[in-house]
Amino acid sequence: AFSLVSFMVFLNPAQASIFDFNLWGADSKLNKENYESAVNDYLKIQAKDPSNQRLNYNLGIGLYRIGAFDNAAFNFQQTAEQAKSPALKERALYNLGNALFQKEDYENAVKAYEAALNIDPDDEDTKYNLELAKKKLEEQKQDQNKDDQKKDQDKKDEENKDQNKDQDNKDDQKQDQNKDDQNKDQDQQNKQEPKEQKSEPKEKKGSLSEQELMMLLMQVQEG
Repeated sequence: AFSLVSFMVFLNPAQASIFDFNLWGADSKLNKENYESAVNDYLKIQAKDPSNQRLNYNLGIGLYRIGAFDNAAFNFQQTAEQAKSPALKERALYNLGNALFQKEDYENAVKAYEAALNIDPDDEDTKYNLELAKKKLEEQKQDQNKDDQKKDQDKKDEENKDQNKDQDNKDDQKQDQNKDDQNKDQDQQNKQEPKEQKSEPKEKKGSLSEQELMMLLMQVQEG
């Protein structure tokens, strides 16, 4: 049998805090979906133990759940960079991708999912999220191109308007009427087009327990 005492030999002083009862309490709140309170507890502990991998990862989960995607992404990034276990690194990268996806930073979300797949090429959820992020990235680029074209057209329209400012009021009214008709046609077309349903990435990799972290560290030691 692998005793707790013998396992502690493998831990350095920075890792010994995984047995902190305050951290267990924060984990309990997280598992009970009391996310804001759990985040507050994690932040207090993090100030004393900034390199704790389990804390940073679970704090990222809590921040993600309350919609603080910027801070969640930061903590998942920190965990991925510090993780000694490939499995923990893969989990952190997966959730980093999800946080970036929610920020609509699809380009970096794609990179995070691809990095996670490099560790676990058979993960179906990561593959799904990667394809979804790629699709969103392509749509984002298309929308940006449309915005750029509209800005160029608006600029040309403004220049044309300045050049033709001496035309009589009748011509101006005719142009305005044409624009109004075009806008009405566009509005009618937009109303007829079905609205696209928002797609969300799959979220399967939740919080990390002390037992799971022990197993991950044991795998690194045995490897």
